Amino acid sequence: MLAKLLQSRIDAKIVIPDDEIENIIKEVDIIANATPVGMYPNIHECPLPETFILKDHIVFDVVYNPIETKLLKLARKKGAVAVSGVDMLVYQGAATVRIWLNVDPPIEKMRKVVINKLRGWYNQS
Repeated sequence: MLAKLLQSRIDAKIVIPDDEIENIIKEVDIIANATPVGMYPNIHECPLPETFILKDHIVFDVVYNPIETKLLKLARKKGAVAVSGVDMLVYQGAATVRIWLNVDPPIEKMRKVVINKLRGWYNQS
């Protein structure tokens, strides 16, 4: 299923079948979702089946809307470390401030502002 979905969305020369992906994922430490799968409004979608996620994984999802995607919920349920796209968004912004303004930005304050803004958007929906 996952292989067919990927193949339909990208011009891939090599497609790894689901059963091989599951075996490969068992050997990795970090799983990163760099696709829009699970992003609002399609919040019930997940790029991987729950069975692929192990408690030893670190699962990173670049999606920040919603703050906690289905992928991250499944990762936490399995006992894995789950890292939200909010963190990437905040640290990219902080790096930009550092580069352009040569100051150390208040990262925790930035994170709170981003989360509050995202929550405000949810409440308007």
